[in-house]
Amino acid sequence: MLVFCVVLLSAGWTATAQQGTKVQFSTVLLIQEKSGWQVELLDHVINKYGLLPGDLLVSVDGNDASTFGPLVMTAFMNNASVRAFPITVVRGGYRRELILYRGEGKVPAPKALAKKSLVASGAEAPDLHLPSLQGKTVILKDYRGKWVLLNFWATWCLPCQEESPILSKLALAYPQQLQVLAIAVQDDHKSLETFATRMKPAYTILESGDLKSAVALSYGVNNGMGSATVPFSVLVRPDGSVAYVQGGYEAPSPLEKQVRAFITGK
Repeated sequence: MLVFCVVLLSAGWTATAQQGTKVQFSTVLLIQEKSGWQVELLDHVINKYGLLPGDLLVSVDGNDASTFGPLVMTAFMNNASVRAFPITVVRGGYRRELILYRGEGKVPAPKALAKKSLVASGAEAPDLHLPSLQGKTVILKDYRGKWVLLNFWATWCLPCQEESPILSKLALAYPQQLQVLAIAVQDDHKSLETFATRMKPAYTILESGDLKSAVALSYGVNNGMGSATVPFSVLVRPDGSVAYVQGGYEAPSPLEKQVRAFITGK
């Protein structure tokens, strides 16, 4: 079961498609293609959120999905937990109009997101300058040439704590190739220090402040209702582009498998 602990604010969403980039929510895996986002359903699921395996998602909320960078696609999936969006898929050679909604209960009337957004529209991961627990400023661009796993989390989020050993395992498995940065949102310094003392993570913990911080806004770490959607992971390629995004946590977690596959090319 997918678990979250619970806006779009760039003038447009145009991005150059980076084929092979992936966005995953629960058993839905979206793979970026030139003309949209290809749908794969995992674990033998045959229908999820009205999507079928092999669907090509070409439009979301009236916007051409082929122009979406991975963080914009993620923002729509995040927001679909609290609001419904009209989407268009190509299925069996025909276009089909559907409603995307990931929430519980009755599907609400579709509600558009604001066209003006601070979520990064392109394929490149937004740069960040954040303090570590030790007070050192960490800059994402300083890690060019290495893979970087950004994990947005919080000490008050139980699934985030369950995911922590996976982050340490990956950091220890690829010390020369991968840097793991755990970015705490809506948390306090004392709680983070207590967590670090207890868990002794093999990765670096950063403090990002609240959901109005530049990092939270540019990565779309919210569900559109003023709450953080964590855990939320972004794998960044050595060239600075986003390779993979995973929303939520489920056991067994696909995060380790996906990160290993990207790094090793297998």
